[in-house]
Parts: sequence; C-alpha cells; structure tokens
Amino acid sequence: IAAGLASGAAASCTPFIGGHFILGGILAFLVRGNIIASAIGTLVGNPWSFPFIWLAIYNLGALVAGKPSADAVDFVNLFSRAWEALINVNLDRFTDEIWPVLWPMILGSIPLAFGMWQAVFWPARALVRSYQRHRARRLFQRRQRELATQNRQMGREAT
Repeated sequence: IAAGLASGAAASCTPFIGGHFILGGILAFLVRGNIIASAIGTLVGNPWSFPFIWLAIYNLGALVAGKPSADAVDFVNLFSRAWEALINVNLDRFTDEIWPVLWPMILGSIPLAFGMWQAVFWPARALVRSYQRHRARRLFQRRQRELATQNRQMGREAT
C-alpha cells in the first residue's frame, strides 16, 4: 500500500497531465505496490499543487540542463505559449515553444519524483505497519474472548 501511494505521488511530479494514473500504476506494478493505492497517491497533484510542482520541476530541470531558471511570471508566460502551441498542434511550434519548456520539466521531474516517492513511502509504510499491528492485536483479543466464551459454555454443558 505504501509503495502504491508513493508511486502515485511520484507520478504526480511529472509534467504528463492525463497520464498520472497510468504512470503511477506502471510504477506501482514495477515496485510491487498496490495499484489502487497509486491512483489515490496521484491526488498529490491537484489544481492547487500543480503550479508549484511545475515551477519546481522546470527550475530544477533548467538547473540540470544549464539553462537560466524562471521566476513564476516568466514560467507562466513560457508555459502559456507552450500550451497554446500544444492546443494548436503545430509541429514547428513544438520545437520552438513546447520542447524548450517540456524538456527541462522532464529532467526536473526525475529527481523530484524520486524525492516525493521517498517522502511518501517511509511515513506511509510506518502508518500501514502500525495499523496492521493494531488490527492483528484486536483480532487476537477478539479470538481470545470467543474462545473464553466457548470454554464457559462447554463447562456449563458438561455439568
């Protein structure tokens, strides 16, 4: 479950909107995580967090690629031009306006996704283990009560 949640959260740190469920499911499958939990983990990426994620992965990717980073206003301008070119489906504009924004975002998403996976996996793993121990203890106590009840009833029937 923890690996699935972490896989979904990591997938949300990529620029591939619309593919987060699929990417999270593939990643969860590869790390033997729960695929349904990966779908829940993709909720890390939402309309409130995407602008921050995209700015972070763009700037991290620009740093890796040796390009200048962008502040929020510059990034919004770059991103809106790239989005417009993507909607108009113009291959000439792809290399001129989409790829210069998409490539740094892809590069930056790799270390951020790895970090997000780690940041979600370890706390989720601790919570899942704690819940499983608590549940096992509760089931054991219930079984003990049932056995005690059965023993009392059998004692009454014997007399």
